[in-house]
Amino acid sequence: MISDISFKGDGFIRIDPRTKMAVFVLCSFAALKESRTLYQSILFFFMFAMLINGRQYVFAVKMLMVYGVLYSLNILVFLMEVPEGLRIFIMGIIVFRMFLPVLMAFALIIKTTKVSELLVAFDKMHFPGEITIPFSVMFRFFPTIVEEWENIQNAMKFRGFALNLKNILTRPSFIYECTIVPLLSDTVIIADELSAASLCRGLGASTKRTSLVDVRMRMVDYLIIGFAIWLNIVSFGSY
Repeated sequence: MISDISFKGDGFIRIDPRTKMAVFVLCSFAALKESRTLYQSILFFFMFAMLINGRQYVFAVKMLMVYGVLYSLNILVFLMEVPEGLRIFIMGIIVFRMFLPVLMAFALIIKTTKVSELLVAFDKMHFPGEITIPFSVMFRFFPTIVEEWENIQNAMKFRGFALNLKNILTRPSFIYECTIVPLLSDTVIIADELSAASLCRGLGASTKRTSLVDVRMRMVDYLIIGFAIWLNIVSFGSY
């Protein structure tokens, strides 16, 4: 195994895929239990720092802007006399803000983890092939679907009917036919092709796989997991 090999998705500090998965689970529990704004903000900026470390600058800034807007709506609800119907809508937005770190944790796994790293991590956790093969297919599936969606939008723009609010309101059935139908057909084809590609790469083989990726827990991984556990302890301690 080569330990000094470099990959495009590496961050400033290399984080083990098992740490990212643990952070995703722990963030889910913390977001579910924590209702105090201070610790919600701590959880958000913790995930913001993780995204910056993973060099996901654009996505991190977008999440920061969304969080700022949602936080402002939270203040608006308590400082102004808002109609009851609008208050319920805004409270739903606030709930979305609470789970924004969970979305960021999931995006961290998808955007900064190579499939090879993930498979090595699964092997070290002694996961069976019944789990690793479907998960590796799913891990490739979502980015491919996003790429296909962008291709569909570009094709629609090239033909003069872009996916915008005007076309959705004036020609809803036509837009539906030109977007959802090809996306669903592509989804089936992509799933079959990714499953076949995974099996061709030997994921279903009974022999032990080798890897050039250095996947191991470091001190920074234990510190990150420890901080996430502390957030959960604080969240559960507030009840």
